[in-house]
Amino acid sequence: MLRIHLMQNWWPLGDDAMEDALIDTGTIRRFAGIDLAQDHSPDATTIAPNP
Repeated sequence: MLRIHLMQNWWPLGDDAMEDALIDTGTIRRFAGIDLAQDHSPDATTIAPNP
């Protein structure tokens, strides 16, 4: 999750856009350490920080 939050800071991506990027972009997925064959991509509610 730390890498996902870093990418959100590097590029102005909201939670929904980050969810889409994790599904669509292999480079972002590899950097985050997500393998769709074995793992599920986190959704926008999982990415959003808890208040």
